[in-house]
Amino acid sequence: MDEELRERLLNSIENDRLVLFCGAGLSIPSGVPSAPALARYCKEKYEREIGVQLRAALGTDLEALAEHFAATDDLVKTFIRRLIPREPFRLAPNPGHFAIADFLSSRVVDFVLSTNVDRLIEVAAEQLGEPQAHVALDDAEANIPREHSTHVKLHGCLQRDDANTLWCRSQLDTPPFRTRIPRLQAWIQARLQGRDIVFVGFWSDWAYLNDVFESSLTETENALVVIVNPSDDAELQAKSRGLWDWSSGAGITRRIVRQSATDFLAELRNLVWTNFLNRILRESKLAFVQLAGSEEAAEYIIPPDVLTSDEAYRLKLDACGVPYGTIARQKRPQPHMQSWGIVQLGLLSNGAKLEGNRFMLNDRRIRVINGAGELFGNVKGRYAKEPAQFPEVDLMICVGALDENMPQNIVRGDASARTIVRASAGATWATDGSVSDLWRAKQNVAAP
Repeated sequence: MDEELRERLLNSIENDRLVLFCGAGLSIPSGVPSAPALARYCKEKYEREIGVQLRAALGTDLEALAEHFAATDDLVKTFIRRLIPREPFRLAPNPGHFAIADFLSSRVVDFVLSTNVDRLIEVAAEQLGEPQAHVALDDAEANIPREHSTHVKLHGCLQRDDANTLWCRSQLDTPPFRTRIPRLQAWIQARLQGRDIVFVGFWSDWAYLNDVFESSLTETENALVVIVNPSDDAELQAKSRGLWDWSSGAGITRRIVRQSATDFLAELRNLVWTNFLNRILRESKLAFVQLAGSEEAAEYIIPPDVLTSDEAYRLKLDACGVPYGTIARQKRPQPHMQSWGIVQLGLLSNGAKLEGNRFMLNDRRIRVINGAGELFGNVKGRYAKEPAQFPEVDLMICVGALDENMPQNIVRGDASARTIVRASAGATWATDGSVSDLWRAKQNVAAP
């Protein structure tokens, strides 16, 4: 992703314009079979179990195979419930699924439209801490207000309602799709006004979707359209001539990124949260200079690609004061995060180096979390539940937490005393007191 595209995408996110269309290419890296691979599997299973040979062409064309069974009224009982395997659709989410789940939870995207029938985005959301990853199968569900952005599954969901998953064109003339698809089409068309679109792992392999999308997209103007696909132009044009022609029309800026959906989404997630963190540092600069009298560290920004997408996400959680496994819905920094940013700049002014979501200073591993005016013991209690895979730290600085005026051996987890609030994973916990006091006593932080 070049610098110009990064800027365009960040502007789109800031102005609540970005939407994602995703398809099979998103889930294939997790082991979910492609449409041709699934067609071959289903054809061979049917022939093996029934002893009847199907036309050879049906072994590479999943839509044609579905139409074959729809013609004999066997689409649900034979094709969907007997031939379509369930195991590949229950595999582990990949970084692309986690990125989309994260974008939904924090409203980085206005909505996501998926043609996948698996639950891997929902599973990723649940693993991130989303209490309930809702999906919409029709326009009525799409209009229900949620804590997260809307996720429309155009083809339906194998787990939630397998009989009403969409596999072929003839289903469009039968219930529930006869009314569901046109109503979703109208919903998409209305929501796309003034939006930018990123196609990831999607460039309609399903011929019957071309008409649906082309009519939905005709009203989109002055939009950025990003096609993330390793295929060359000729392949993209052959798969969906109408979408290709539309995306090259007047008033639309088309960018093609020859990258996998998973890699692109991980890079975008990294970009979004690195920018979030740098925005906190920029907004904390003036206060830090006033407190510490240092201009040098105040110029620090986190360079691109220093953090992985997961590290950037975890550092964002620390800025929000949210332990891993709980959702932080903030898309933009809040004013209370500036104290956290000041402490970050203070560590840098002492020579600390950022490593993931912790700092290394004089061989000490230091992590800074945002207490945001909560009781110190309450914050510690929440963070004690974090998963064990987190990198170990020696010192946890809880910025802005209230110390409760407890004796030091109780609050700080002194190993020599019988503690009430225990230090998690062997780390020493400390509040910053007041930020100005912290910088007047730098050695308290820097000393091994």
